[in-house]
Amino acid sequence: MPETGHPRLHVVIAYDSRANAGRGMRLVDGLARQFPEDLVVHRDLWRFDVLGLPGARETALEESMTADLLIVAAAGGRELPESVSAWLHAWSERHLSDKAALVALLETAVPNPTRVSPVRGLLEALAAHAGIEFFSREFSVPAVPFVPAISGLEDIRHRAGEITPVLQGILNQVESIS
Repeated sequence: MPETGHPRLHVVIAYDSRANAGRGMRLVDGLARQFPEDLVVHRDLWRFDVLGLPGARETALEESMTADLLIVAAAGGRELPESVSAWLHAWSERHLSDKAALVALLETAVPNPTRVSPVRGLLEALAAHAGIEFFSREFSVPAVPFVPAISGLEDIRHRAGEITPVLQGILNQVESIS
């Protein structure tokens, strides 16, 4: 990042979904509002599946070594992909600033303050190993309502009659295409 003479904040966000990337970005935006207007915020975003590519993982590692803030925004109830875990382990060994912080933004079905999720446990241990601050926020996401699968035109016709006239109109259009 070019030197501008202005205070800077270099953030790397690793995420597993678009929603979690958005949560990481909102955190950074909220932090930026608390600092002077001339603060230069540099964001690098890395989706978990991209970190599975060796060349991309190495680039992400180079970018994250000088980050002031590393955010991992992910589902907290399952293990991180091996490629992401490897990237984080390499980062904890090679990062260059003891003034950095690691933040875990973890979605969970039901937050449980007495149980540490596997992801949080790993990230907390890596931050301790790296000698940097660790912050964590677990939050629940709204449950997606179950919608039964539509098996065919009869099912659509039945559901359209039950739900709305708009769906009946869509059904009529679908039937006219044949």
